[in-house]
Amino acid sequence: GWSIRDDATRQDWDEMSVYCNPPYSCILDFLVRFLFCKMRSPLGTAAVFVLPMWEGTRFWDLVSEHPTIFRIVRMFEKNTRLSTSPNRKGVERKFCGLTRWPVVVVRVAPEPLPYRLDLTEWASSPELLV
Repeated sequence: GWSIRDDATRQDWDEMSVYCNPPYSCILDFLVRFLFCKMRSPLGTAAVFVLPMWEGTRFWDLVSEHPTIFRIVRMFEKNTRLSTSPNRKGVERKFCGLTRWPVVVVRVAPEPLPYRLDLTEWASSPELLV
């Protein structure tokens, strides 16, 4: 896993399949870093992101403006009851609470992007693009 010391926005996501439920304050940076790595190494670089559907935020603008890149695979309405998955030993699901806003699960496939993105307009820091 990543931590403050192992900053995800400085990691190489190249040729990785990543499941990411990013901290809300860093969503845009995580998406930009992932896309940078994806463009550098398109085959095999894939992700599933769990994101709040917050219209009017920069990260949501990036996601919603590129539906052929970020494909919504699941949507949970506000107040959806969520739970954990059962583990292999048959332990029951644990109730996690109700969603406070709509939540989406988006997938970026392990294939070349349909077009190149100019990530400089989205990056909060040039370090995301190195």
